[in-house]
Amino acid sequence: MSSDYDFGHVIVIQCAANVGNHYSLRAEHEKAVKYFRRATQLDRTYLSAWTLMGHEYVEMKNSHAAIEAYRRAVGKKYT
Repeated sequence: MSSDYDFGHVIVIQCAANVGNHYSLRAEHEKAVKYFRRATQLDRTYLSAWTLMGHEYVEMKNSHAAIEAYRRAVGKKYT
């Protein structure tokens, strides 16, 4: 039973990232960040979602948030 939960949890995380990618391709950066953030809330170690969130923040001209997301992607703590 627990393996079913784990698989379902992974699917939910990946789905959130996929929705983020969808909005990114449509240049809806705020919505993309929302879904990448959801993916990282569910799995703090999901490095691709942190990286993609950083890219969205760059597009939104929010360099501080982009740097923080990129730092998470490479495993560095906030300063």
